[in-house]
Amino acid sequence: MAFFYYFLVLAVDVFCVFARMSTKCLVLEEASPYPLFSIQEERRLCPRSHLTAACLNVSDLALELSTVPRAINVLCVWVGHGSTLQPNVLTKFQSLRSMYIYGCLSAILPGAFRRLPKLHLLSMACPERCKASVPSKVFNDLHILEELKLQNYTLSEMAEDVFDGLSHMKRLDVKGNDDFSELLCKLSYFSASLEYLSIEMDAESLTSPNCTYGPSKFPSLRDVRFSFPHVKKIEKEMLLDTSNRYHF
Repeated sequence: MAFFYYFLVLAVDVFCVFARMSTKCLVLEEASPYPLFSIQEERRLCPRSHLTAACLNVSDLALELSTVPRAINVLCVWVGHGSTLQPNVLTKFQSLRSMYIYGCLSAILPGAFRRLPKLHLLSMACPERCKASVPSKVFNDLHILEELKLQNYTLSEMAEDVFDGLSHMKRLDVKGNDDFSELLCKLSYFSASLEYLSIEMDAESLTSPNCTYGPSKFPSLRDVRFSFPHVKKIEKEMLLDTSNRYHF
């Protein structure tokens, strides 16, 4: 009788832990209907694919993603403020093609994007300014990444060569950041394969970048979109410097 009691207690504990973990991540097949989510915009923010995983209110990425199947094609994660993207957390998702991270990561550590051979699109968006520590060449493991979207991530907190190694990049979309000069410095590390560049910033002044870099050429660039709705001052030197160093 005592053995049965302890077995029952253990079973309840395991069930409660599993329920807590599984309620944060839902896996949807292409033909399955959308479940009721606590986030009303889930349909728009998390595109559907053959196998999609959506994880809400995640604070421990390693723990919550451990319940997600390896074969997913799309991963959408809403992280808690201050969460860290640890090394090798995503390595089991060998079929992952698109990843959307919503919320502010405090840091992305080296090796965080290791062994993602099919990832084509990475989107990181925060509703307000996010100062995430991002080290040198952290995206270098994404050998076939073609599209990168950043919203409200402060570029000055990232290493200058953070984008070095993205040899297949075709589309860069940056929104909400207020440091245009930082972006100009980091653009020099993008490859000539870039086809689409969209920059939307809240900067009030555009100043010359304070970095050392050589001329950058983008012969494949087809579409360039700049939006500075709040700009009040543009340095003449910045325009000359940009035209000399960048060949769009």
